[in-house]
Amino acid sequence: MTAKAQNVWSQFGLLSRPGSALHSREPSVSAPSRPPSAQRLGDVPIQVRQTLLNTFVPYSADLGFFLDFSEFCNSVVSSSPTYPVTPALMYTVFLIACRLSHSSQLSALEPGLLSRAVASTAQVLSVTSTSPGEHSGVKVLQAIQSHVLLAQYFFLTGRKLEGKYSVTLAVSLVLGTRMHRIRSEEEFSRGQALHPSGYTGYSGGPGFPPPQTPKEESQRVNAFWTVLALNSRWTAIEGTSTSLAYWMSAMRVDTPWPWVRLGPSTRNSSTIQKFLANAPDNGNSPMASHSKACILLEQAFELENRVAEGSTSGQQFLSVFNNLAVLTARFITELPSIESIQESTESESGSPGNGSSRKRALLVIHTLARVALIKLYSLYEATNPSSSSERARAQQFQLEAAKEAARMIAMVDLRRAAFVDPIMAILWRIIAQVLSAQEARGRVQAEIQSYVDLVMQAMSMLAPRSSLMSDQLVKLQGSSR
Repeated sequence: MTAKAQNVWSQFGLLSRPGSALHSREPSVSAPSRPPSAQRLGDVPIQVRQTLLNTFVPYSADLGFFLDFSEFCNSVVSSSPTYPVTPALMYTVFLIACRLSHSSQLSALEPGLLSRAVASTAQVLSVTSTSPGEHSGVKVLQAIQSHVLLAQYFFLTGRKLEGKYSVTLAVSLVLGTRMHRIRSEEEFSRGQALHPSGYTGYSGGPGFPPPQTPKEESQRVNAFWTVLALNSRWTAIEGTSTSLAYWMSAMRVDTPWPWVRLGPSTRNSSTIQKFLANAPDNGNSPMASHSKACILLEQAFELENRVAEGSTSGQQFLSVFNNLAVLTARFITELPSIESIQESTESESGSPGNGSSRKRALLVIHTLARVALIKLYSLYEATNPSSSSERARAQQFQLEAAKEAARMIAMVDLRRAAFVDPIMAILWRIIAQVLSAQEARGRVQAEIQSYVDLVMQAMSMLAPRSSLMSDQLVKLQGSSR
């Protein structure tokens, strides 16, 4: 521990003891230290907790916080909370808040909080609960939330391997508890056959109880889609094998889109397959749109993998390409414009949201969808090497998508933003590369360069708090010389 950090921890009454997580070096995810006990939460003074929460609040939706944020905050700052909060969730929230903070004192706490967050999250479900209100459903949701936030932290700081590991753990939890089959028509029919009287349609997996309230069921739905979106976008960008292959029957998703009102008799099936088949649905919430954009991105990259493997014929490629291109274009036209968002807009998660958060979310959604289009048309260009007119048409589609994505950056005030989804570091670099390639082909250089400048300025503003953004910016600057 540095002298500065030791002084800060001592000032807050948080000085680590020999053998504690804070006293040790930063642990790896694969070898966690002993988790802190719930009693250790008391060593973070209420005033410090409030300061950290105030830093976290504006970005809770951006980070994928799907639990009741007001309930969480009340428990964190209360001396006798009624809603149990695991050390894993608390320390992970505090960790990210320190990362986003402008305070050098709070930033100095980051290494110690990282040790605690990693240790407690790794073993959150192995610690026996003594709180009567902390049933396994709540604890599992908090475990998933902790893994999601820890993944975001690792991606933000450029530690992608650890970020992907956290995503894999979150995926394992949602699949193991069958959150991909919430309100499943098939599960209900099978359950009715086995238990004709009183079957409710919930199949939560071994040892995982049905939701206690409609609110908890909604949180499970939101947890699933948050994890799927996180997995889909990073699997696509990194080119790795997915842990959630929803196109396979064993992992087929029946869970309704998030923020859809569920009645007692609501049943659902093949949610993603129907979306990809261009069937109309009621998934219009920001969270649903974000999930759809991530799915479209993943499908575009998955098509590239199939072409590279030679597992798809020319006719099959054209069929899938046309379907995805039409679907993605329609999806984009149906999205709200960033300019339509007012600053007073509240977030859907119950947190004191604002228009700035909503605008950032839309910027991410629009960018994901346009990079999906860019990937599709770059594939189309590569598969038509002998047709100059088709190549030119594909290049024009890529250019227009990249220009639109760059143009939207100016619609969001990023000067005061401490956080934007880390995936944007990769997406913006892709967009800048497309623009630069078109400039090299003799397009109007001044216009193209203005779009490249917009992208690089945005990356520069966010680079101080994001190692990943900084790394991608350096690579982009190097390639443009």
